[in-house]
Amino acid sequence: MCLAFIVGGILLIIMNLSNLPGVIKAIFHDAFTGSAATGGFIGSTVSVAMRSGISRSMNSNEAGQGTSPFVHGSANVDHPMKQGLWGAFEVFIDTVIICTITALAVLCTGVWTNGEAGATLTMSAYTQTFGQVGTWFLGIMALLFGLTTTSAWYAYDIVNIRYMLRNHPALRDKLVGAWKFLFPIPNIVIVTTLTLHDYDATVFWAITDIALVLPVFFNLFSLFVLRDKFWEIFKDYKARYMGIGKVDPNFPIFYENVKGVAEREKEINVKHQQALKG
Repeated sequence: MCLAFIVGGILLIIMNLSNLPGVIKAIFHDAFTGSAATGGFIGSTVSVAMRSGISRSMNSNEAGQGTSPFVHGSANVDHPMKQGLWGAFEVFIDTVIICTITALAVLCTGVWTNGEAGATLTMSAYTQTFGQVGTWFLGIMALLFGLTTTSAWYAYDIVNIRYMLRNHPALRDKLVGAWKFLFPIPNIVIVTTLTLHDYDATVFWAITDIALVLPVFFNLFSLFVLRDKFWEIFKDYKARYMGIGKVDPNFPIFYENVKGVAEREKEINVKHQQALKG
C-alpha cells in the first residue's frame, strides 16, 4: 500500500518535474512568511499552520500517542530495541517520505492555491495530472489507508480489553466478542453527524485533537518515568549487537525475565484455565 502510494507520487512529481526547482526554493524561502499559511490554511498565521502540522503529523504517524507499542509488543524478536528501531523507522517512512511526497505532489501541480484542504487538495493534484485514473488511484489509496488504520485501532482496543480483564476471562471473552460490533459505532455516529449537518473538516480535527489530549499526556508522562529503563535496554543492545560496552548476562531483556514476573503470570494463566473449565 505504502509502496504503491510512493510510486504514484513519484510519477506525479516526474510529470511535473519542471516545477520542482521552484517548489523547493519556495519551501525554504517562504517557510516563515505569510505565503506558508495560504492554500489549505487561508487566513491562518504561521504559528497556527505549524500547530496544525504538528497535530496532523501525530494523527498520521501516531508518534507520542502510545498506541503502536500494542502491536510492536507482540512481535517475536530477540531484543526489544530491534523492534523499537522498526517503530522509529515507520515514523520516518510516514512523516518524511510519504508526507513529503504528498506535499511535493500538491505543490508541483500548483493546486495548493485553489482553497481546498486535506484529502480533497491531494485528490485535485492527482486528478489534474492523471485525470480520472488519478482520482480512482487516490480513492483506493485512501480506502486502504483508512481500513488499515481502523483495523490497527481495533487491535489496540482488543489488547487493552484482554489485559485489563485478564483476571476475569469469562467477562473478557464476552466483551471481546461484543466489541466486534460496538467498535464501528462511534465512527459511524461522528461521520454521519458531520455529514448531515454539513460541518467541514475543521470540526472533525477538533474532535480528534481533543480525544488525543489525555492519551498523549499519559504516554509522555510514562516515557518520562521509564526513561532510565530505556537507557538500560539501549545500553544492553549496544553491548550485545554493536560491540559497545560489556554484556551483562544477568540483565533481564524482556519484562517476562524480571524476577517474579514469570511466576506471577503463570499463576494468572492457571486461574484462567480453571475458570474456563469451571
